[in-house]
This record gives sequence, C-alpha cells and structure tokens, in this order.
Amino acid sequence: TFQAPGSGKTFTIGGGLPTNDGTFTSNSGTMTFDSTSTGNNITGTTCGNQYYRLVFNGVNGGWNLSAGGIATCLGDGGMTISNGTVTLAGNSYVATSDGTLDGAGTLTYSGTPLITFNNGKFANSGNWTVYDVQYGDGGTATHTNSGAGTLTINGTLTNTANHTVNLGSKTYIFMGSGTPLSNAATINGDTSTVSFRNATSATIAADTASTVLTYYNLDFSPASGTPTYTM
Repeated sequence: TFQAPGSGKTFTIGGGLPTNDGTFTSNSGTMTFDSTSTGNNITGTTCGNQYYRLVFNGVNGGWNLSAGGIATCLGDGGMTISNGTVTLAGNSYVATSDGTLDGAGTLTYSGTPLITFNNGKFANSGNWTVYDVQYGDGGTATHTNSGAGTLTINGTLTNTANHTVNLGSKTYIFMGSGTPLSNAATINGDTSTVSFRNATSATIAADTASTVLTYYNLDFSPASGTPTYTM
C-alpha cells in the first residue's frame, strides 16, 4: 500500500509509479516526478481514489501516464508539467474535477485518450497535443482557459449541455475530420484563434437556436489537399 502525501505536503519520485501490483491510497498533497530520463510509467487510478495533484519537473524527463490501460483520475489540484514530456498512454483518460492542467513542458498522447473536465481548464504555456477533450460530465460549470500555449486537438473537442467554455487568448488547432468541434451549450471565442487544418472535409460548429458559439480569429489552413469546410 502506498499512502499519498497529505494536504500541504509534497512527495518527490525520481522514476515512475507502477501501482498495479499493490494499493494506492489517495490524499490531498502533491506528488512531484523529477526524473531526467524517459520511459517512466505511472499507473492510472480510479475516481474516488485519485491523484490529487501531479507535478512533472525533470529536464528531458518522460512519463507515460495511465500506463497499463487504467484510466487516470485527477483531483482538484490538477496537473502541472513544468519540464519534460507527459504522454497520455492508451485509450484511457484524465478526468479533472476543479483541477487545472498547466505548465511549460510538453503534453502528448498515444492511442485515443479522452480528457474530461468537470470544472477544470487548460492553462498551458507550452504547446500541447491531445486527442479528445470533453467539457462536462454532468452538472453546470464555466471553464476559462488561459496560457499562451497552443492546443492541438487531433480528435474532437466537445462541450456538453450546461457548460460554458471561454477560449481565452489561446490558439486552438483542429486536425480531426467530421465535426472536430462540437457544442451543446456556450463557447465564447474571447480573443482566441481557432484554426482548422484537417486535410479532409469537416463540419464547422456555429450558433443554433439553443446554443451560443462565437469565434474571434477563424482560420482555415489545411495541412494538405482541398477539403471542404461546411458551417
């Protein structure tokens, strides 16, 4: 059994955290990973016994989060990638309640992972690449993204009913086909740039009778080919 640190405390780990051979017990402290090498695996945890706050701060370090195919659930403390690269591994997801995902390091993925925010947000200053993002898992909340880092979404960004997403001043790059941006409530463009660069045709979300979606800077720069964008 591994007991996570309590409130106001930090536990530093120089490698990974493969907990699939034992028991992980949640707490409200910070777990910092500071390895300067790659290949470090961190096993996912179920919601109700989640990691409260994760910090990655190892120059040239690399961590596979949700290794082993077990979904990772993050608490209100969220996740900061100060240095190094975090890879969301497999088809698992990172769920945050009130947590923020931020940092100048790199976030990427393998497989088709889903990041779900109940009441959290992106605040990355580094340039991140993700697959699927969903705002809302029931309830009502407002998500105000911040940070100067670009967010590239290779799958779909979905805003569910009763949730408001403020895009801030970030740049969002959509590479997915079909409907890469889906909105069932309110998305405010603020001063952001939304760029569709998928090489295949796509449907671009717009206002409806029951939803609100505004764009500030809207860009169409396909990576290749001559796709048709339909709004």
